[in-house]
Amino acid sequence: MKKLLIVLALCTSLLCKATSKKEELARELVNLMPLDEISKNIQWPANVSTETKTKFAAIMEESKELSIKLHAKHYTEAELEGTLKFYNSDIGKKTLEIIPKITAEQQAFMQDKMMELTVETMKDQQAQIKAQADAAKNQPAAVVA
Repeated sequence: MKKLLIVLALCTSLLCKATSKKEELARELVNLMPLDEISKNIQWPANVSTETKTKFAAIMEESKELSIKLHAKHYTEAELEGTLKFYNSDIGKKTLEIIPKITAEQQAFMQDKMMELTVETMKDQQAQIKAQADAAKNQPAAVVA
């Protein structure tokens, strides 16, 4: 029984060490990613409070920690090392440099399209409400006994 506990403790210790090595690699990888740069490119409306911006920064930090855990979960140690090697290469550095620019352009496009869709949806809903109100006006009043 003692031997089993020792073996179990050793295996658990080795598993934790492997996980922390993966998490270290995942952290290194996520820290290379320009998440902070992407956040800085957000065009906040003038009326957005400092409190909201601070809350957003906390959410981004939480998201970063989640990203580290997810990278460690879904990549092997060798895959993380290979990805780090790529991002430390010239083309990898270029990729990291242009990701914020591409993301900012995509976000601007999506914001415009979502605004158009929102306006269209609101017009449709207003038309439905008007049609329902008109239909209700044409209904005879209920007789109460």
